[in-house]
Amino acid sequence: MVFMHSAPARSALDFAEEEPGAAAGPGPLSGRLTRVSTWHGADPNDTGEHVTSVKCHRSAKEYYTVIQNVKKAYQIQEFGEFQEYNDDIEYIMDALQPTNSVSTRCLSATRLAGKCMAAAFRMHLRAHGTVTRFFAALADAPSDPSLSLCTSAVMFILSEDQLNMDLDKSSLELMLSLLDSDATAPSPESAESNGELCKNRAKVRELCAQLQRQGQAKQLNLDTITAGHLSMETLLSLTSQRAGAWFKEELRALGGVDRLMGTVSDSLRCLRQTDELRRQRDTIARVSRCLRVVENVTSRNEENQRHVLQCGGGAGLATLSELFQLAERELADPACSAAILHAVLRLPDRLPEHRQFDLLLLSMYLLMNVTESSAENRRRLVTRLPPLKLRISRDKDTGDLTARC
Repeated sequence: MVFMHSAPARSALDFAEEEPGAAAGPGPLSGRLTRVSTWHGADPNDTGEHVTSVKCHRSAKEYYTVIQNVKKAYQIQEFGEFQEYNDDIEYIMDALQPTNSVSTRCLSATRLAGKCMAAAFRMHLRAHGTVTRFFAALADAPSDPSLSLCTSAVMFILSEDQLNMDLDKSSLELMLSLLDSDATAPSPESAESNGELCKNRAKVRELCAQLQRQGQAKQLNLDTITAGHLSMETLLSLTSQRAGAWFKEELRALGGVDRLMGTVSDSLRCLRQTDELRRQRDTIARVSRCLRVVENVTSRNEENQRHVLQCGGGAGLATLSELFQLAERELADPACSAAILHAVLRLPDRLPEHRQFDLLLLSMYLLMNVTESSAENRRRLVTRLPPLKLRISRDKDTGDLTARC
């Protein structure tokens, strides 16, 4: 009998380094298993708990399998998702190569766009720097209308993410090249006969509609989905914070700033042709988004500031000046000033309390801006008798609101 001075223990199967002297008893494992008795306590003569354990010699360990480093369930799940994403990426990457047919590459690009709808997949792409690999394989996309549309759809869906968009110089160059892809696209008559282009446009429209159902891409018009339109929307969503500090320099060097100023100039041409700017809300919104990107890339960047001033031989500066004059004329309209006063004095009472402060703050900022440098606007504000009664009507055909004193 062996006495061991140890903490309480339970019966267990352990490996023995040497052959024990006592057999476990008759049976097929006789001579392989031994029984060892232990007493718990400092003195063997004291009555205590008697524990018997069975030990197995290492030569008989084939009867017992010991598994070490067992992974947790969540670790196995994460590894499975990681492997699934990697398999999808490699499969899509192989199909995007220029050696494949255009239809195969378009199918793979639309599948990639569908995969990018999932936030987990986008995070995986960013974590492993895979986005730029896709765009490198699609560098020749502007040469084909269908492939241009599918590539611009991938860029647009990635741009709708709130996180930084992984771009490099070649990806930005591809984006700017796609802006001109509509010029080489088939005419609407021939596009109807082009089954491949129509099929891909339907897939892209469905993905964009799904984005809108999720509360994103609200500014996108599903009826005018083209490669150039999606590429411009992607460009307008970029800032130096989202794309990186290099974005300011490369956008100027690749002609992106000139593109933005050209879009502002074209939009201004449309605004000149109407007397009611409220019917040109989409055009005004596009001008605002273009100027927001221009403001971002010119902030604390003297090279870009000089470039904007010299753009088109001074045409860019003339365009901005005309926009300011147009805004001043509209803000000086009596109905506009009446609407601002209405927003300050009356409208907050009709809103929930948590919305009132934001409305008052924005309205007061606007009121301050329109009166700071205009004596006429200050005179109108002083002579206006509050509280103001403002009649607001809605057009039945367009849904536009009209304010009248």
